[in-house]
Amino acid sequence: MKPDPAFDTTLVLLSAAILVASFILSLSPAGHVGLLGLSFPESCPTKLVFHRDCPGCGLSRSFVALAHGDLEASWRFNRIGPLFFLLVALQIPYRSYLLLPRRKSAWIVRLARFPAPVLIASLLANWTFNLISGRPPLP
Repeated sequence: MKPDPAFDTTLVLLSAAILVASFILSLSPAGHVGLLGLSFPESCPTKLVFHRDCPGCGLSRSFVALAHGDLEASWRFNRIGPLFFLLVALQIPYRSYLLLPRRKSAWIVRLARFPAPVLIASLLANWTFNLISGRPPLP
């Protein structure tokens, strides 16, 4: 696997935008993401159509809570949220390193393959646990 500068640049910029948004946005007392006191409407198609949480439900709220220092709320919104937040944050130095014009060791380049399957499996496991345990949908 060879580094792709366009892909790595896109991931650095996207990760930075996600982190900046997490710090700029806020949570209402009801747990909705908003800006300047205004809450955004529900955007999850699964929740809108089926009134059930999807595997990623709560990730935005989890990121915003964590960015504002509330680990407990972050965990409550989505148990995988703090791990996801960390991996998004780590994309910036990792992908920036891959953009450097020097030769990289193969294991450093292969490291990029690891997070996606683990995160997907973690999200699905968390979602399954929520369904089995009877956790009510998030607000």
